[in-house]
Amino acid sequence: MIRINFTPPEQLENKFWYIPDAIVAAVAYILIVYFAGEYLATKDAKIAELDAEYGQVNRSYQNIKADTEQFQNLENEVAQLRVKLNVLQQITVSKTAKFESVIVMEHLQTLKPEGLWYETVDIKSSEGQTIKIEGRAFDPILIAEFMTSLNETKLQKIDGSDLRSAVYFNSVTIVEITQNKKNGADGNKEKENISDVSRFPKFSLEIDYGVREGFMNQGTLN
Repeated sequence: MIRINFTPPEQLENKFWYIPDAIVAAVAYILIVYFAGEYLATKDAKIAELDAEYGQVNRSYQNIKADTEQFQNLENEVAQLRVKLNVLQQITVSKTAKFESVIVMEHLQTLKPEGLWYETVDIKSSEGQTIKIEGRAFDPILIAEFMTSLNETKLQKIDGSDLRSAVYFNSVTIVEITQNKKNGADGNKEKENISDVSRFPKFSLEIDYGVREGFMNQGTLN
């Protein structure tokens, strides 16, 4: 039987032929381990940097969250205060506005001369503080006297202790004044019936009134 040895001659001649290859392999391994360690160290440093940045962002978020919660609490408090303010404004409405109609009626009663009376009084504050009055008087002169008294309220001085001085009449317009005289067939007046008020002059007036600026600015009075 023939045996053939394929071992290279240099290996047959040098028993330590593998040492160079082993050194190369060892160096390669060392280099791989070194560069892998450097790469991992770089990654670890990057991770540590990201962790530190995350911690900083998280702290900032927590601070912002606390500020946001505080701001929301302030918004709730402001909303509650607004509700209270609206309620107080409704409760502490100006005395002038509250008693405006009452003052107007008192003026109309006080300034009305004897011998003149009202049949209808319609206060239309929502339509520009206008009053429509219909009534009768024993004599047309009483109607003129009544209108003069109303117009003179514009000249009244403001009295802070008297709420009635807040309201005044700034214009009086005659809508109609009529007088019904009944005559008989002979041209003489019919016998008067004292219970028949239609024989007296009838008037219709439109009166505009206002509130003095001093009282409007005061809001509420003591």
